[in-house]
Amino acid sequence: MNALLKVDDLSVKYHRFFALKDVSFAIEDGEFIAVVGSNGSGKTTLIKTLMKLLKPYRGSVEYIRTPSIGYLPQHTTMLERSFPATVEEIVGTGLLNKKRFPKRLNKKDYDRIHEVLTYLDMTSHKKKLIGELSGGQQQRVLLARAMVSNPDLLILDEPTSALDQSMREHFFHLISHLNRDYGVSILLVTHDIATAGDYVSRVLYLDQTLKFDGSFREFCETQPESPFIHTHPTSATACVGGENQ
Repeated sequence: MNALLKVDDLSVKYHRFFALKDVSFAIEDGEFIAVVGSNGSGKTTLIKTLMKLLKPYRGSVEYIRTPSIGYLPQHTTMLERSFPATVEEIVGTGLLNKKRFPKRLNKKDYDRIHEVLTYLDMTSHKKKLIGELSGGQQQRVLLARAMVSNPDLLILDEPTSALDQSMREHFFHLISHLNRDYGVSILLVTHDIATAGDYVSRVLYLDQTLKFDGSFREFCETQPESPFIHTHPTSATACVGGENQ
């Protein structure tokens, strides 16, 4: 595999406080990586730095080539029933940032939107207002928006926080297929490592510094922080065969 990006001795400060300190790792083409850690451990800071929204205090983030990045934020109140946009319009916004003024979608764009919605089994909803959908359907729409530009790297920030257990498992199954079928590298920030561990190839454990970088099974077996996987009832058996096959 080839490296997509390299993070070298990365430190990020807010005033005098280090949110990240001396973090180093690489993401290879086609990897599916989970980033875990408690609140305040630096996960959001890492995402913002990778997306060039924050500048390092020291160290570097080096993209080996200029990748297309798709981003799926946490579930937000933006998608209330009164939000005046259709599924098709929401997904289309994922294509507008690459367009020059006037920013308009063409037939090729709509074909791509239809392709992604078909992959996510959402074509029958494309003319519906986003607020009319269930939480799981809304999250698939946001995933479609992140996917529509054919990203090399998909960054997902707690994408299942508003979903119940069955919808979480369906979502992880879906993005696992995206990773395998299309070779999209995925960086997943999650508190649900008990479920995600069945799918990911690596786990990064953050607590300002990088405490662990390895497989889910190794994380369960060697880390004193492994009780972190207690989030859901499945945690009792999460480490038994829980590594991505």
